[in-house]
Amino acid sequence: MLNLTIVDTRYLFHAGNIYLEQLNYPEAIDYFEQVLQKEPGHRRAALNLLASRTSQAKIFFIAGRTAFRKEDFLKARELLSDVLELDPAYPLAREYLDETNSSLSAMARALFDEGESLLASDQPRDALEKISLGRSYAPKDRQGRKLLKKAQEAAAHQIAALMERAEEERAANHFDLAEASYSQVIHLVPDHEEALAALQEIAVQRRTLHDAAVATAKKALEGGDIKAATTQFLAVLEQAPDHLEAQEGLQSAKALLASMVEQILQRARQERSAGRIDNARNEYYEALALREDPIIQKELEALEQQQQEKIDALLASARLAASQGKISKSLTAYDKILHRLPEHKVAKEEKESLIKKRAQDLKELLLRANALLVTENFAEALAIYRRALDLDPRSKEASAGIVDGKKRLSATIATLLQSGNTQLQEGELDAAETSYQKLLALDPYHKQAKGGLEQVAARRSAGVAPGDEKRLYLQGIELYTRGKYLDAVTVWEKVLILSPEHAKARANIEKARRKIRQIEEFRNG
Repeated sequence: MLNLTIVDTRYLFHAGNIYLEQLNYPEAIDYFEQVLQKEPGHRRAALNLLASRTSQAKIFFIAGRTAFRKEDFLKARELLSDVLELDPAYPLAREYLDETNSSLSAMARALFDEGESLLASDQPRDALEKISLGRSYAPKDRQGRKLLKKAQEAAAHQIAALMERAEEERAANHFDLAEASYSQVIHLVPDHEEALAALQEIAVQRRTLHDAAVATAKKALEGGDIKAATTQFLAVLEQAPDHLEAQEGLQSAKALLASMVEQILQRARQERSAGRIDNARNEYYEALALREDPIIQKELEALEQQQQEKIDALLASARLAASQGKISKSLTAYDKILHRLPEHKVAKEEKESLIKKRAQDLKELLLRANALLVTENFAEALAIYRRALDLDPRSKEASAGIVDGKKRLSATIATLLQSGNTQLQEGELDAAETSYQKLLALDPYHKQAKGGLEQVAARRSAGVAPGDEKRLYLQGIELYTRGKYLDAVTVWEKVLILSPEHAKARANIEKARRKIRQIEEFRNG
């Protein structure tokens, strides 16, 4: 151990001399101080430390004097204080520091006077700014302390009134007014925790309302109510232009609208070519209801001059829609026939038959979905519930099934995540991996589950288990003490795998890496 200390002292002294020759006085001081800590009687280290301190003090003094002459008094005070810390007897440093403090005190008094005037004119925020700045110049000034307290009290009264008003506005869901009041509070006290938290909560509330509105719009879109969906998406984007889901939903609605209008126009023109004029007329009206367009209007005006609708064409359209599974469309066609001829026997019979078939299909779909829900096949169950809802948008059972399926899916995901995290903490890597994989099978993009699998892989690769932190940390200390810095870093990195918040291990890694860099620099000259 004695030989190791001598070698270590020689290395530190040599390193200090290198930094001294390079005029890097702070590093030189650090190394010479380390030498004297290990060997207090090292005369050359003491002399070189004195020389380094004196040289560094001179640099600080010149910089401090320059800052003083430029009237950068805060910087001057800092630098001149550093001079006296290195050399309490440094010539002129005390005089310059006293003059600097005198100038800062004068500046502080002027700011305090301004702050007092602002308080008198009921401007506590501006007063606080002036007084706080003055306090930075003269922290111990009694006038400054008193004024600061007075300004804080004045601001507190104003803040209390604003906070009370903001809470009332927020309770009434007047979020814009509430935000304005909270913002005034933050203008007075930028770090006002309650106001900042309230603004964040309002943002969350807004986001929740926006998300609910987007969900409603999506549901409307799924149900084919494009206009309602578009109106809802636009309303959200007016308040939150960056809402990604609303942007995407609006684009989908526009694309769907364009596609639907084009399909309707194609059908209208086909109907017109086939001589089914009333059917074509209805298609044109449907297209115009979705989008006002002069071309559509012109074609409709020309169509109005042709012959009336043919019932057989409507009947054919109804049957075609039914064969394609477009039940609502088919029923609509039958209704159009019966609207014109209420006693049309074929239309009545086929419509009743279609309604019975829809009821039977809906029942089968709901039975399948309910069974899948029981066996926890949530994704497939939700898909079938949606098919049922497409078949009959008024089906309460299908809507309830979707809500229940989503809730169960969320609960299952939460349970799997909790199990995986607990198993990971207890070192049950196989069980944790299974839990995370089951979760990802339900939600392939779940970030926490992916992170958990990465932790499992890291722990397996490192060959560590919970409870090894202390042993590994001490092993790293031993390696570091023996000068095996790379090995120490490797061991401490294993500590961080088990405990990412282990501050000492993280700090020691940085310290060891600095040692490694210093040795490499020394070897490279």
